[in-house]
Amino acid sequence: MDQCLTVERELEKCCQRIKDTVQKLASDNKDIHSSVSQVGKAIDKNFASDISSVGIDGCWQADSQRLLNEVMVEYFFRQGMLDVAEELCQESGLSVDPSQKEPFVELN
Repeated sequence: MDQCLTVERELEKCCQRIKDTVQKLASDNKDIHSSVSQVGKAIDKNFASDISSVGIDGCWQADSQRLLNEVMVEYFFRQGMLDVAEELCQESGLSVDPSQKEPFVELN
């Protein structure tokens, strides 16, 4: 009987230590969350969220857009994504010389 009481007391002590540890972790987490939240608020407050001034006027005009499409098509050919490259060609109205894509067709 004494042995059962001793085991029960030890279990109660362990349970109490676990409860104390969980409470301490919850408190620490709350403090950390509060600090992180304050950092986010400070960033929002001090930096403008208007990104319209970042763009460059005329950056994606017809010629630039065509060059970008050509580069992406070549990339897709090199990566073996022939169907993606063909779809991009169709959607952008880009015509690729068959001799340019032939080596990639043979590879894949």
